[in-house]
Amino acid sequence: MSRNHASGGTFATWLDLVVTVVLALLTTVPVLITGGLGPVELLRVPLGFVFVFFLPGYAIQSALYPASSLDAHDQFSARMETGETKHGPTPLERLVLSVGLSLVTVPLVGLVWNFTPWGIAIQQVLGSLAGIVVVAVVVGAYRRAKLGPEDRFHLPLERIRTENWPSLDGGTTREKQINIAVALLVVFAVVSVGTAIATPKDGEEYTELYLLTEDPESGALTASEYPRTLSPGEPRDVHVGIGNHETHPATYTVVVKLQKFETVTGERNVVEETELDRFSATIESGQTERIPRTITPDASVTGQNLRLVFLLYEGTPAPDPSVSNAYREVHLWVTVSP
Repeated sequence: MSRNHASGGTFATWLDLVVTVVLALLTTVPVLITGGLGPVELLRVPLGFVFVFFLPGYAIQSALYPASSLDAHDQFSARMETGETKHGPTPLERLVLSVGLSLVTVPLVGLVWNFTPWGIAIQQVLGSLAGIVVVAVVVGAYRRAKLGPEDRFHLPLERIRTENWPSLDGGTTREKQINIAVALLVVFAVVSVGTAIATPKDGEEYTELYLLTEDPESGALTASEYPRTLSPGEPRDVHVGIGNHETHPATYTVVVKLQKFETVTGERNVVEETELDRFSATIESGQTERIPRTITPDASVTGQNLRLVFLLYEGTPAPDPSVSNAYREVHLWVTVSP
Protein backbone atom coordinates (compact mmCIF):
# COMPACT_ATOMS: atom_id res chain seq x y z
CA MET A 1 0.00 0.00 0.00
CA SER A 2 2.77 2.39 0.91
CA ARG A 3 4.66 1.38 -2.23
CA ASN A 4 1.71 2.25 -4.43
CA HIS A 5 1.35 5.56 -2.65
CA ALA A 6 5.02 6.36 -3.12
CA SER A 7 4.84 5.39 -6.77
CA GLY A 8 1.80 7.60 -7.28
CA GLY A 9 3.47 10.48 -5.49
CA THR A 10 6.58 10.19 -7.66
CA PHE A 11 4.47 10.09 -10.82
CA ALA A 12 2.54 13.19 -9.76
CA THR A 13 5.77 15.01 -8.85
CA TRP A 14 7.10 15.07 -12.41
CA LEU A 15 3.87 14.76 -14.42
CA ASP A 16 3.19 18.50 -14.75
CA LEU A 17 6.74 19.24 -15.95
CA VAL A 18 6.68 16.44 -18.51
CA VAL A 19 3.29 17.54 -19.85
CA THR A 20 4.51 21.16 -20.05
CA VAL A 21 7.50 20.20 -22.22
CA VAL A 22 5.46 17.84 -24.41
CA LEU A 23 2.80 20.49 -25.12
CA ALA A 24 5.46 23.12 -25.86
CA LEU A 25 7.26 20.84 -28.33
CA LEU A 26 3.98 19.67 -29.88
CA THR A 27 3.08 23.30 -30.58
CA THR A 28 6.44 24.61 -31.80
CA VAL A 29 8.34 21.79 -33.51
CA PRO A 30 5.93 21.37 -36.48
CA VAL A 31 5.93 25.15 -37.04
CA LEU A 32 9.72 25.42 -36.89
CA ILE A 33 10.29 22.45 -39.21
CA THR A 34 7.48 22.69 -41.78
CA GLY A 35 5.94 26.13 -41.17
CA GLY A 36 2.64 24.62 -40.01
CA LEU A 37 1.20 22.29 -37.39
CA GLY A 38 0.95 19.37 -39.81
CA PRO A 39 -0.98 16.43 -38.30
CA VAL A 40 -2.08 18.53 -35.30
CA GLU A 41 -3.52 21.35 -37.43
CA LEU A 42 -6.98 20.76 -35.95
CA LEU A 43 -5.54 21.48 -32.50
CA ARG A 44 -4.00 24.78 -33.60
CA VAL A 45 -6.33 27.02 -31.60
CA PRO A 46 -6.37 25.10 -28.27
CA LEU A 47 -2.63 24.42 -28.46
CA GLY A 48 -2.02 28.09 -29.22
CA PHE A 49 -4.15 29.15 -26.23
CA VAL A 50 -2.27 26.89 -23.84
CA PHE A 51 1.15 27.75 -25.23
CA VAL A 52 0.73 31.54 -25.20
CA PHE A 53 -1.36 32.04 -22.07
CA PHE A 54 -0.17 29.29 -19.76
CA LEU A 55 2.95 27.24 -20.54
CA PRO A 56 5.69 29.92 -20.26
CA GLY A 57 4.30 31.23 -16.99
CA TYR A 58 3.76 27.76 -15.56
CA ALA A 59 7.32 26.73 -16.36
CA ILE A 60 8.72 29.91 -14.78
CA GLN A 61 6.66 29.62 -11.59
CA SER A 62 7.67 25.94 -11.34
CA ALA A 63 11.29 27.06 -11.29
CA LEU A 64 10.54 29.78 -8.74
CA TYR A 65 8.42 27.64 -6.40
CA PRO A 66 9.51 23.98 -6.34
CA ALA A 67 8.05 23.29 -2.89
CA SER A 68 4.59 21.94 -2.20
CA SER A 69 1.81 24.20 -1.01
CA LEU A 70 0.07 24.25 2.34
CA ASP A 71 -3.63 24.59 2.90
CA ALA A 72 -4.80 28.14 3.53
CA HIS A 73 -5.15 27.52 7.30
CA ASP A 74 -1.68 25.95 7.58
CA GLN A 75 -0.09 28.79 5.63
CA PHE A 76 -1.69 31.33 7.93
CA SER A 77 -0.48 29.45 11.01
CA ALA A 78 3.06 29.18 9.63
CA ARG A 79 3.22 32.91 8.95
CA MET A 80 1.89 33.74 12.43
CA GLU A 81 4.51 31.53 14.10
CA THR A 82 7.59 32.26 11.99
CA GLY A 83 6.71 35.39 10.02
CA GLU A 84 7.18 33.55 6.74
CA THR A 85 6.61 30.22 5.02
CA LYS A 86 8.97 28.34 2.74
CA HIS A 87 6.17 26.45 1.09
CA GLY A 88 4.98 27.31 -2.41
CA PRO A 89 1.69 28.83 -3.59
CA THR A 90 -1.57 26.95 -3.61
CA PRO A 91 -2.74 25.37 -6.90
CA LEU A 92 -5.09 28.30 -7.55
CA GLU A 93 -2.29 30.79 -6.92
CA ARG A 94 -0.08 28.82 -9.31
CA LEU A 95 -2.79 29.09 -11.96
CA VAL A 96 -3.01 32.86 -11.57
CA LEU A 97 0.79 33.19 -11.55
CA SER A 98 1.08 31.07 -14.69
CA VAL A 99 -1.34 33.22 -16.65
CA GLY A 100 0.15 36.48 -15.35
CA LEU A 101 3.76 35.48 -16.04
CA SER A 102 2.82 34.27 -19.53
CA LEU A 103 1.14 37.58 -20.36
CA VAL A 104 4.37 39.34 -19.32
CA THR A 105 6.85 36.95 -20.96
CA VAL A 106 5.31 36.70 -24.43
CA PRO A 107 5.29 40.49 -25.18
CA LEU A 108 8.84 40.83 -23.79
CA VAL A 109 10.11 38.14 -26.17
CA GLY A 110 8.44 39.90 -29.10
CA LEU A 111 9.90 43.24 -27.99
CA VAL A 112 13.42 41.81 -27.85
CA TRP A 113 13.13 40.32 -31.34
CA ASN A 114 11.79 43.62 -32.64
CA PHE A 115 15.12 45.29 -31.86
CA THR A 116 17.20 42.63 -33.63
CA PRO A 117 18.16 42.67 -37.33
CA TRP A 118 15.80 39.75 -37.94
CA GLY A 119 12.64 41.46 -36.69
CA ILE A 120 9.55 39.70 -35.35
CA ALA A 121 8.58 36.40 -37.00
CA ILE A 122 6.45 33.59 -35.67
CA GLN A 123 9.26 31.03 -35.89
CA GLN A 124 11.66 33.12 -33.83
CA VAL A 125 9.08 34.00 -31.18
CA LEU A 126 7.79 30.42 -30.84
CA GLY A 127 11.32 29.04 -30.74
CA SER A 128 12.35 31.51 -28.03
CA LEU A 129 9.28 30.76 -25.92
CA ALA A 130 9.86 27.02 -26.28
CA GLY A 131 13.47 27.53 -25.17
CA ILE A 132 12.29 29.49 -22.12
CA VAL A 133 9.82 26.73 -21.25
CA VAL A 134 12.42 23.96 -21.53
CA VAL A 135 15.08 25.85 -19.54
CA ALA A 136 12.60 26.81 -16.80
CA VAL A 137 11.32 23.23 -16.56
CA VAL A 138 14.88 21.90 -16.23
CA VAL A 139 15.60 24.42 -13.46
CA GLY A 140 12.31 23.58 -11.75
CA ALA A 141 12.99 19.83 -11.93
CA TYR A 142 16.48 20.34 -10.48
CA ARG A 143 15.16 22.45 -7.60
CA ARG A 144 12.40 19.92 -6.87
CA ALA A 145 14.90 17.06 -6.86
CA LYS A 146 16.95 18.84 -4.19
CA LEU A 147 13.93 18.85 -1.85
CA GLY A 148 12.71 15.93 0.17
CA PRO A 149 9.92 13.86 -1.40
CA GLU A 150 7.38 15.18 1.13
CA ASP A 151 8.32 18.81 0.38
CA ARG A 152 8.19 18.67 -3.43
CA PHE A 153 5.25 20.16 -5.27
CA HIS A 154 3.18 17.54 -7.03
CA LEU A 155 -0.20 17.44 -8.67
CA PRO A 156 -2.81 16.47 -6.06
CA LEU A 157 -4.05 13.52 -8.10
CA GLU A 158 -5.13 11.56 -5.05
CA ARG A 159 -7.32 14.48 -3.91
CA ILE A 160 -9.06 15.28 -7.19
CA ARG A 161 -12.60 14.23 -6.31
CA THR A 162 -15.83 16.16 -6.55
CA GLU A 163 -16.11 16.42 -2.80
CA ASN A 164 -12.42 17.06 -2.10
CA TRP A 165 -11.08 20.06 -4.06
CA PRO A 166 -8.46 21.58 -1.74
CA SER A 167 -8.68 25.13 -3.04
CA LEU A 168 -12.45 25.25 -2.69
CA ASP A 169 -13.19 23.25 0.48
CA GLY A 170 -10.40 24.71 2.59
CA GLY A 171 -10.89 28.00 4.41
CA THR A 172 -13.94 30.04 5.19
CA THR A 173 -16.96 30.61 3.00
CA ARG A 174 -15.56 34.01 2.02
CA GLU A 175 -12.27 32.41 0.96
CA LYS A 176 -14.17 29.87 -1.15
CA GLN A 177 -16.10 32.65 -2.88
CA ILE A 178 -12.91 34.61 -3.59
CA ASN A 179 -11.16 31.52 -4.99
CA ILE A 180 -14.10 30.73 -7.27
CA ALA A 181 -14.29 34.34 -8.47
CA VAL A 182 -10.56 34.50 -9.24
CA ALA A 183 -10.67 31.19 -11.12
CA LEU A 184 -13.65 32.32 -13.21
CA LEU A 185 -11.97 35.66 -14.00
CA VAL A 186 -8.81 33.90 -15.16
CA VAL A 187 -10.76 31.52 -17.40
CA PHE A 188 -12.84 34.39 -18.81
CA ALA A 189 -9.74 36.50 -19.55
CA VAL A 190 -7.93 33.65 -21.30
CA VAL A 191 -10.95 32.67 -23.41
CA SER A 192 -11.75 36.29 -24.36
CA VAL A 193 -8.24 37.28 -25.40
CA GLY A 194 -7.61 33.94 -27.07
CA THR A 195 -10.81 34.14 -29.10
CA ALA A 196 -9.89 37.64 -30.29
CA ILE A 197 -6.49 36.38 -31.45
CA ALA A 198 -7.85 33.24 -33.07
CA THR A 199 -10.41 35.19 -35.12
CA PRO A 200 -8.49 38.19 -36.49
CA LYS A 201 -10.28 40.89 -38.43
CA ASP A 202 -9.43 41.51 -42.07
CA GLY A 203 -7.80 44.81 -41.15
CA GLU A 204 -5.18 43.00 -39.09
CA GLU A 205 -3.63 41.46 -42.23
CA TYR A 206 -1.01 43.72 -43.77
CA THR A 207 2.38 43.85 -45.45
CA GLU A 208 5.22 45.91 -44.07
CA LEU A 209 7.56 47.90 -46.34
CA TYR A 210 10.58 49.90 -45.19
CA LEU A 211 14.12 50.93 -46.15
CA LEU A 212 17.40 50.41 -44.31
CA THR A 213 20.98 51.39 -45.04
CA GLU A 214 24.31 50.19 -43.70
CA ASP A 215 26.06 52.23 -41.05
CA PRO A 216 29.43 53.21 -42.58
CA GLU A 217 31.29 52.50 -39.33
CA SER A 218 29.68 49.37 -37.89
CA GLY A 219 28.10 47.92 -41.03
CA ALA A 220 24.83 47.33 -39.12
CA LEU A 221 21.53 48.04 -40.82
CA THR A 222 19.92 51.26 -39.63
CA ALA A 223 16.90 53.41 -40.44
CA SER A 224 19.09 56.45 -41.04
CA GLU A 225 22.00 57.56 -43.22
CA TYR A 226 19.71 57.52 -46.25
CA PRO A 227 21.23 58.85 -49.48
CA ARG A 228 20.21 62.46 -50.09
CA THR A 229 22.44 63.40 -53.01
CA LEU A 230 22.90 61.09 -55.98
CA SER A 231 24.99 61.33 -59.12
CA PRO A 232 24.14 59.76 -62.50
CA GLY A 233 25.95 56.46 -62.87
CA GLU A 234 26.93 56.30 -59.19
CA PRO A 235 25.45 53.19 -57.49
CA ARG A 236 23.98 53.45 -53.98
CA ASP A 237 23.07 50.48 -51.81
CA VAL A 238 19.81 50.14 -49.84
CA HIS A 239 18.07 47.26 -48.12
CA VAL A 240 14.36 46.86 -48.83
CA GLY A 241 12.49 45.31 -45.91
CA ILE A 242 9.29 43.39 -46.66
CA GLY A 243 7.30 41.82 -43.82
CA ASN A 244 4.50 39.44 -44.74
CA HIS A 245 1.83 39.67 -42.01
CA GLU A 246 -0.86 38.24 -44.23
CA THR A 247 -2.31 34.79 -43.60
CA HIS A 248 -0.74 33.24 -46.70
CA PRO A 249 2.58 33.17 -48.58
CA ALA A 250 2.84 35.98 -51.11
CA THR A 251 4.97 36.92 -54.11
CA TYR A 252 5.78 40.62 -54.06
CA THR A 253 7.16 42.87 -56.79
CA VAL A 254 8.89 46.15 -56.01
CA VAL A 255 9.24 48.87 -58.64
CA VAL A 256 11.73 51.69 -57.97
CA LYS A 257 11.18 55.01 -59.72
CA LEU A 258 12.82 58.44 -59.68
CA GLN A 259 10.20 61.16 -60.17
CA LYS A 260 10.32 64.89 -60.81
CA PHE A 261 7.42 67.12 -59.81
CA GLU A 262 6.02 70.39 -61.06
CA THR A 263 3.42 72.49 -59.27
CA VAL A 264 0.51 73.57 -61.48
CA THR A 265 -2.41 75.56 -60.00
CA GLY A 266 -1.46 74.42 -56.51
CA GLU A 267 -1.21 70.72 -57.40
CA ARG A 268 2.00 68.73 -57.66
CA ASN A 269 2.16 66.54 -60.72
CA VAL A 270 4.79 64.10 -61.92
CA VAL A 271 6.30 65.57 -65.07
CA GLU A 272 9.28 63.25 -65.50
CA GLU A 273 10.11 59.82 -64.18
CA THR A 274 12.38 56.89 -64.86
CA GLU A 275 12.34 53.33 -63.60
CA LEU A 276 15.58 52.43 -61.83
CA ASP A 277 14.91 48.92 -60.55
CA ARG A 278 12.35 46.11 -60.42
CA PHE A 279 12.54 42.83 -58.50
CA SER A 280 10.32 40.11 -57.01
CA ALA A 281 10.45 38.04 -53.83
CA THR A 282 8.28 35.25 -52.41
CA ILE A 283 7.87 35.51 -48.64
CA GLU A 284 6.13 33.08 -46.30
CA SER A 285 3.42 34.24 -43.91
CA GLY A 286 4.98 35.68 -40.77
CA GLN A 287 8.40 36.09 -42.41
CA THR A 288 10.39 39.28 -42.99
CA GLU A 289 13.01 39.61 -45.72
CA ARG A 290 15.58 42.40 -46.05
CA ILE A 291 16.67 42.44 -49.67
CA PRO A 292 19.85 44.30 -50.65
CA ARG A 293 19.49 46.36 -53.85
CA THR A 294 21.78 48.73 -55.73
CA ILE A 295 20.15 51.89 -57.11
CA THR A 296 21.94 53.65 -59.95
CA PRO A 297 20.27 56.83 -61.29
CA ASP A 298 20.80 57.91 -64.88
CA ALA A 299 20.93 61.37 -66.40
CA SER A 300 17.35 61.30 -67.70
CA VAL A 301 15.88 62.86 -64.54
CA THR A 302 17.96 65.36 -62.57
CA GLY A 303 17.32 68.24 -60.19
CA GLN A 304 16.36 68.91 -56.60
CA ASN A 305 13.46 67.55 -54.53
CA LEU A 306 13.14 64.42 -56.61
CA ARG A 307 11.18 61.50 -55.19
CA LEU A 308 12.90 58.13 -55.10
CA VAL A 309 9.86 55.92 -54.57
CA PHE A 310 9.63 52.17 -53.89
CA LEU A 311 6.27 50.78 -55.01
CA LEU A 312 5.20 47.39 -53.63
CA TYR A 313 2.71 45.12 -55.37
CA GLU A 314 1.37 41.74 -54.37
CA GLY A 315 1.57 39.74 -57.56
CA THR A 316 1.88 41.50 -60.92
CA PRO A 317 2.43 45.29 -60.87
CA ALA A 318 0.06 47.66 -62.59
CA PRO A 319 0.89 48.54 -66.24
CA ASP A 320 1.80 52.06 -65.14
CA PRO A 321 3.13 51.72 -61.57
CA SER A 322 2.35 54.72 -59.38
CA VAL A 323 1.71 55.64 -55.78
CA SER A 324 -2.03 55.61 -56.40
CA ASN A 325 -2.17 51.96 -57.53
CA ALA A 326 0.60 50.45 -55.36
CA TYR A 327 -0.23 48.24 -52.37
CA ARG A 328 2.48 49.90 -50.27
CA GLU A 329 4.98 52.67 -50.96
CA VAL A 330 7.94 54.26 -49.25
CA HIS A 331 10.05 57.10 -50.63
CA LEU A 332 13.06 59.35 -50.13
CA TRP A 333 13.53 62.95 -51.25
CA VAL A 334 16.83 63.25 -53.08
CA THR A 335 18.86 65.55 -55.29
CA VAL A 336 20.41 64.21 -58.51
CA SER A 337 23.19 66.41 -59.80
CA PRO A 338 23.26 66.82 -63.57
